[in-house]
Amino acid sequence: MNDRGPFVRGRILDLSREGAKELGFYMKGSARVRVRYVGPAPALGGGSLEIAAYQPPTPPPPTYVAPAAYEPPPAPVLAPATGQARVQAAAFGERAHAEAAAAALGALGVVQIEPLERGGATLWRVIVQGPPGEDARSLAAALASSGYSGAKILSRE
Repeated sequence: MNDRGPFVRGRILDLSREGAKELGFYMKGSARVRVRYVGPAPALGGGSLEIAAYQPPTPPPPTYVAPAAYEPPPAPVLAPATGQARVQAAAFGERAHAEAAAAALGALGVVQIEPLERGGATLWRVIVQGPPGEDARSLAAALASSGYSGAKILSRE
């Protein structure tokens, strides 16, 4: 125990907050204790006292939990380029995220996933091609209402 005081009249010693928590009387504010004097510590300049650096306890090794088997959704249907409106819904750093978004957006049109190299990394762009006659702005608005507010028009009808 490390004596930190006393800082308040009538006390023998004060403890740090963590010390009081460890001893179980932090929430009480104070506690009655019995102090036993063992004697002064040996001088640090020539005695045989060895002081070891504090070694925190070694935490147990992490346990590995195998992830559930991943089954990717069916590959999106790639449509030929036709002059129809094309809007990028989003871009993801992981293909699995792009595939999940593509599956969610299939009702808005033909969905494609295209890789894009940026700064040594691959981004997976989710592109939605609207039905014939649909304006790119209305497709972008539909994507925004589906939670993809950063939709970017790539080509107009």
